[in-house]
Order: sequence, then C-alpha cells, then structure tokens
Amino acid sequence: MKSKKLISIIISLCMVMTGIMCCLGCDGEKPYVDTSNAAVPGQFDNPEIAKAKEAEDDAAGREHIEIPEGTETIEIDGEIYYPIDSLDIDSYTYGSDYLSKNYILTGDVDITGDDRYIGEVYDFRFGNFSKFDIPFTGKFNGNNYKIYGVCERYIFDYVRDAYITNFVLSSDLTVANKGRHTERTLCARAENSVIKNIVNYSRVDGGGGLISYALNCRIENVINYGDGKDSDAAIVGKLISGTVSNCKNYGNFSSRVEGNSKIQLSDSLGGIVGEVWLPNVDGVERDSSVIENCDNYGNIIGVIYVGGIVGEVSGHYYYGSDLLKENKSIIRNCNNYGNIYRNKNFENLNNYYRAIFKYFGGIAGFGSYIENCVNEGNIYGFESIHPKDNIRYIGGITGVAWQVTDCKNNNKLNVDSRAKNTDDICGYILKSDKRG
Repeated sequence: MKSKKLISIIISLCMVMTGIMCCLGCDGEKPYVDTSNAAVPGQFDNPEIAKAKEAEDDAAGREHIEIPEGTETIEIDGEIYYPIDSLDIDSYTYGSDYLSKNYILTGDVDITGDDRYIGEVYDFRFGNFSKFDIPFTGKFNGNNYKIYGVCERYIFDYVRDAYITNFVLSSDLTVANKGRHTERTLCARAENSVIKNIVNYSRVDGGGGLISYALNCRIENVINYGDGKDSDAAIVGKLISGTVSNCKNYGNFSSRVEGNSKIQLSDSLGGIVGEVWLPNVDGVERDSSVIENCDNYGNIIGVIYVGGIVGEVSGHYYYGSDLLKENKSIIRNCNNYGNIYRNKNFENLNNYYRAIFKYFGGIAGFGSYIENCVNEGNIYGFESIHPKDNIRYIGGITGVAWQVTDCKNNNKLNVDSRAKNTDDICGYILKSDKRG
C-alpha cells in the first residue's frame, strides 16, 4: 500500500511540473521569426543572362582596328603601338622599357594557364608603397577583342599614368585561384590613369570589383553584366579623388558575411563604387571625387553601407573624436533601378556585429552631396527587425548625407517601426558647426 501511495505522489508531482513547464512555455519569450524579404548571397545570380548578352553583342559586331599580319608597329593618334596577340609582354621581346610602351591586341586572347600580370605592386592598398612596385605606364588598347579562358591571373596589377581602353572580358573568362590577388578582375591598383570603354561579362568575385583601388583616375564607360559575391562593387572598390562616369552595372552583387568566430565583412557595397575615400586620406590635398551619369540595374545584397550606386562616402569622422569631417565628393545624375536587400546571413553574426548600424539607400548607403538622382528600386529586409539589431539610417535615396538636392525616390519604404532615422529620401542629414 505504501509503495502504491508513493507512486501516486510521484505521478502527481510529475503532472504538476509538466503543467508548470507548459505554462512557462506559453508565457515565455517566443523565438523571433524573420518575416522580412531579406535575401541570401547569390539568390538572384544567373550567369546565363551575361552569356546571352555577350552572344547578342557578338552578333551585332564589335569594331576593331584592322592590323595587317606581320605588322611590327602602327601609328594611332600620332603614337607608336606594338601589335600583340597575347598579354605576355616582357623585356626580352620589347626591351627594358616594355612597361612604358603602347600595345594593341590583334585578336581574341585565350589566357588559359597564364599566371603573369602586367605591372606589379607589393600592396595594392593606398599608402602602402614599396621600392619593388613596378607600374605599367603606357597605353594598352584591347581593340574590342575578347579575353577568355581559365587562369590564375587578371590583366593589370599596377598601372600609373596609363591609358587602358577597349577591353572585353568574356563570360568564358574564369579566374580560378587568385591567391593574394582576390580583390579584382581587371586591375588591382590604378593611379593617375584613364580606364575607359570596358565591357565585362565574367563574374566579379572577391573584394574590389573590376578595379580594386583607383587614385586620381578617370574611369568612363565601363559596363558590367557579370554577377559577383564577396564584393565591394561592380566597377570600383575604393576611389580617391577621381571621376567615375557613364558606367553601368547589370550584375547582382552580394557582400561577404562569414561565421561567428572568424568574422569577415564587406562593409561597403555599391552597384558602381564601393567606397569613396577622403581626397586627402594620405595627407596630400586633392580634388574630391565625382560619380556621375551612372546607372545600376542589378540587385544588391549587403550588410552595413549599401547603395545602388555607392556604398559609402567615407572619412566623415576624425579619428579619436566625435567631430564630423566633411567629404565633399558628389554623386549626381545617377539612377538606380535594382532592388537593395539586407543580407540575411547577417543574422548568424554575434551580438557585437549585430549592434552595428545599417546604412542603406537607393543611391548611397552613407552619402555626401547627392544631386539630381532617381531611385526606382525597393529596399527590402527591414520589414521586421530582430530585437538584437540596432537598425538606423535608411533612406530611399540615402541613409545619411550632407545634402540631397533635386532627387526623387519612386518607392515608399516599408520598414519596421523600431528602426530609427528612416525616410523616403534621406534617413539623416549631417549637420556640424566644424567641418574639415
């Protein structure tokens, strides 16, 4: 009898505890469910679109300067060019000054197996010069022929005072293993140079886009059709004191977000330019940058500084203080037709990174002076917000700017009410009594 009574008591206690746990489950905090339209990297990628566009352009025909076989040199606009049928220029063939001469392609080039590049820079980032840096300083005319193949190279490592034009990068171009050179496809570092009339159909994966770092350069009429991931931009990754004009991007781009223990972020992501630095970042006074007459048609999936044209116009803060420093770079006469998405993988990061503000805009995430620009795309991923996220600065044109003039956003924002500093034009206008 005693054992039966003990068993009854135990059963009763178990039932009571089960009831308590059920009640706690009912009244406890429910797990967050993301009901937003955030996207994952690569969600919209479709290489067949670039391939089809390449075939269409091939059928329409490409203009070439015809060069008779066996011609050793030709004259173009009063300058001597060396006709070449590959990208392997060297001192044995063209002399010790081969990196300062002018070249023109005579046909399509298969660079399968090549592992060399033109010029060499020890560290492509601004301010990191070395006595071992060797720039290409001549003119290189791709003559609208196509570069294709599977290789471990891109084309230019370092150009200075150079003129690079008329290159076509085929959808059949694959850079399989760039090693330390994971930051670019066409050029690692460009200074005081002109890069124009470039068409790319290949993928633009890893870091800086077609041109990783551009200092005091004029970049014109660069058109990209390839998709890219782990990227900063389609055209220029980092820009200082230069102009980017008449450029177009049709590819879909995604920023990099990896893990909890080894965090890697592509902070700035733009359809045309990733980040515009202060013109005097290295202590040399230069003109501010201008990004104008550019269009983005691709979907952009980013993390922190995200815009259809420019991710971030940076250098707003003095180091070690709260004072704002004005970057007078201008974004004008640009249009965004692609959608901007929060990277859904950001939810996998730890609380420190989740607390970082987000700067999202149809034209720029963090802007400066924005004039006569139009946004036709939507901004997605903030319809619901995780309680751990600190969401601020979202605008139909820009999340933050010094000034927005004569701009139009043709889509209403749909943002969780907990987000701060959001607006159909500009989330927050910077104001400071002390400007640099």
